[in-house]
Amino acid sequence: MIDERMSAPSRAIRAAWGCADRLPYAAGRLTRIEGRFRTVVEAWGYDEVSTSIVERCDAMRAGGIDSDWFIQSLGPNGEMGALRPDLTAPIARLVATRLRDAPNPLRLFYADSVYRRPERSGGGSIETRQAGIELIGCPSEIADAEAVAAAIEALAAVGLDGFQLHLGQIGFFEGLVEEAGLAVDEVRAIREQIDRKDRDGLSRVLAACNLPGAKARQLDRMLTLIGGDEVIDRALDLADNDRSEAAARNLKAIIETLAAFGVADNVVVDLTEVRGFGYYTGLMVEAYVPGAGAAILRGGRYDDLVNRFGDPRPAVGWAFDLDRILPLVAGDADLAPPRTDLLVRFDTANRGRAYRAARRLRRRGRRVELEVARRTEAESLAYARQKGIRAVIEVGANGVRRLPNRAPTGQVKEGCAA
Repeated sequence: MIDERMSAPSRAIRAAWGCADRLPYAAGRLTRIEGRFRTVVEAWGYDEVSTSIVERCDAMRAGGIDSDWFIQSLGPNGEMGALRPDLTAPIARLVATRLRDAPNPLRLFYADSVYRRPERSGGGSIETRQAGIELIGCPSEIADAEAVAAAIEALAAVGLDGFQLHLGQIGFFEGLVEEAGLAVDEVRAIREQIDRKDRDGLSRVLAACNLPGAKARQLDRMLTLIGGDEVIDRALDLADNDRSEAAARNLKAIIETLAAFGVADNVVVDLTEVRGFGYYTGLMVEAYVPGAGAAILRGGRYDDLVNRFGDPRPAVGWAFDLDRILPLVAGDADLAPPRTDLLVRFDTANRGRAYRAARRLRRRGRRVELEVARRTEAESLAYARQKGIRAVIEVGANGVRRLPNRAPTGQVKEGCAA
């Protein structure tokens, strides 16, 4: 008996709620962007890792990820798990367990998906494709500068122009609010307004906190700490505690190192960078590019995270949001999937000869399709024109015959003979 509910394709099976398919053209571009990223970070000495798509909820909480990010699932043993909402925390778990005896520093990279509740994903989709690095086991500003320099190279390699990297230091903000003696919810509210760069909102929150006038003015001045190198000097004047002063000097050392590397032109000092997961302890990094509505890269230093899984190693890292990058490089012809060079027609008696001819061409780097649909010659030519296939040949007992399909054919003659 036919199920009438499945008779209308438009109402039949669709992608799951909050998910999306990638069609061949977009999927090919995404793969090529990831390939450019891999080329850069492998040249820096980074090795690829991959973690489980499902992580234990208690492991994610230990990694500083709030439960409201989780898309939860129940394991066969009754243990609660979640689709990984983040990749840094699972890699920290991996380092602290499977890579515990590996020598420092560890240079790791990944290209994988994270899954977050729609209200946390920034776009309504539960899945986001990310590519990033983790430099683990070295606490120096040189390591921070390496991570930033690699990000600059990777952003350029994937085809982005006009990008800026905003560098902050979470310790500066945390030192100021510690001195103020604020409650946790008050700190969270102030952090949100600074992250939004909302002066009116920040003024209202500070007023509600009943802070002394000098402390309120100090926190209000946080919103001015964005710009060039001179911001560091303003931050040092504003600092009233050792932690904030040390954070400003640390950021200054990182920027001086980037200048020595010759890659500081794309850098903006931005001490309003105070957002992010709860594991950041130092440098904060965000990258922006014209045409994107939000940061396309985020990261920073997280010296306590690996230790939460039992292995006290400092670390720094960042991740691209590949789904945000994809439309920004849509016009890059080098990212487009390659066209097929050749369509090979044949009859049953010559199928082996046709296969061997196609194999020789593929070994020479050509992209070759076998005509498996039993089409007529006219239908094969129409198919080739529709797909932009460069040439069509027919392999028979007497050799190879080229068919006229209005496509350039000169470069495919060599190697066609069976």
